[in-house]
Amino acid sequence: MEWGGGNHTWYLAREGFDTYGFDGSKSAVEKVKERLKAEELQADVRVRDALELDYQMDFFDCIIDSATIVSNMYGNIVKMYQETYRLLKQGGKLYSITFTTGTTGCGTGIELEKNTFKDITEGSLKGRGTCHFFEKEELNSLLETIGFQKIIIDSLRFTDREDIVEQFLVQAEK
Repeated sequence: MEWGGGNHTWYLAREGFDTYGFDGSKSAVEKVKERLKAEELQADVRVRDALELDYQMDFFDCIIDSATIVSNMYGNIVKMYQETYRLLKQGGKLYSITFTTGTTGCGTGIELEKNTFKDITEGSLKGRGTCHFFEKEELNSLLETIGFQKIIIDSLRFTDREDIVEQFLVQAEK
């Protein structure tokens, strides 16, 4: 999915996988293209909106979301996970990273809806735009409702200076 620095795209291309990546930022896409070209690596990278993808149904074996989907309002989060499900082949894997309500900054800034904030005033997400902070049951229920199976939600908690960053590491299958 969208990637900013494109590290997953670079790594997967380097390892020989058919790799696709996108971002809403033209400059981010150009930087990744330059990096791939410098190392003579191949990947399909484009400027795209995660809500307007034109890949065929059942196209991908695996989709990696590194905390992109959570940078939206809940309604768009639902649409993005639905689109992810549509794009995965039967048996395809989703790997997704989200932030939890235990992350420093949750509850600060402007509340747009339950557990979704913008202009966060504390923690590692300060100044990074909109973020939805998930509760485990909410995330599991969402993925089940869409149709994902074999859902595993692990958590990772670490500090960034004195701030807590807590993430859900999601594995699921179509």
